[in-house]
Amino acid sequence: MSREAAEAGEEALKELVERRFEGIDLLVIYIDGMQFGEHHVISAVGEDGAGHKHVLSMQQGATENAAAVEDLMEQLVARGLNPKVKRLFVIDGAKALRAAIHTVFGTQHPVQRCRNHKIIFLRPPSKVLRI
Repeated sequence: MSREAAEAGEEALKELVERRFEGIDLLVIYIDGMQFGEHHVISAVGEDGAGHKHVLSMQQGATENAAAVEDLMEQLVARGLNPKVKRLFVIDGAKALRAAIHTVFGTQHPVQRCRNHKIIFLRPPSKVLRI
């Protein structure tokens, strides 16, 4: 990778993790962990009233644990996301995510399990064509 591309990527990531949220009215926050090889990344995406999605933050962590998610959420609050404004949180069902939401934002926020995560686990096996 060229030095210029690496520097541009670093600058874009810096802008992402320092962006303020006071002017964005987020109704829904999606939080999920993804694994890339040996790296685990926790990401948060918000959706406003017009349906526009906003990448809020990403954080590397060893696993999708409560401490790593709590840290990500505390950073969002420090960057202007008001924890008293009621929002819907959508997660994959991990207990650590729900615990972190309750710790940082309180228990007054509804939490929903992502339908796509439910579908993956509830989907019947695909039919086999027999000849």
